[in-house]
Amino acid sequence: MYYNKAILIGFVGGDPSVHYSRRGSCQASLRLATSVPGYTRRDGTQIPDRTEWHTVVIFGTLAQFVERWVRKGSHLIVEGEIRYNSYTDRQGQAQARTEIWADKVTFVDRPKQSANRERDVTRQATEEPDPSGSSSQGQQHKSQQ
Repeated sequence: MYYNKAILIGFVGGDPSVHYSRRGSCQASLRLATSVPGYTRRDGTQIPDRTEWHTVVIFGTLAQFVERWVRKGSHLIVEGEIRYNSYTDRQGQAQARTEIWADKVTFVDRPKQSANRERDVTRQATEEPDPSGSSSQGQQHKSQQ
């Protein structure tokens, strides 16, 4: 058995970058910051806070959900697969990149939207809005890949 799963909880560093292919498929990417608090060792040595930046890539209806609702400063839980990519840049230099290919994005706290639009954030992007405002989906969106 093999398993490749990353779960990150952090803040979005900038508005997501969203692109559509000629065929209409959506891809989004964003940078997510996770932090580990600093501490003091027994010998008095101060270890500072450490922040890591992660590149998250999202596809399909989940990417459309991210395009609509996620903004700089959003507090998210991202679940997905760790991918390692290597490529040659325009200057001919070998480059390596680690990405999280998200299959689930959940808000830690509800985004600030107008009252009649808040309920939509809890719905899957492929569903029609429910005029009654009820939702059993919670504050998450899971891709249909």
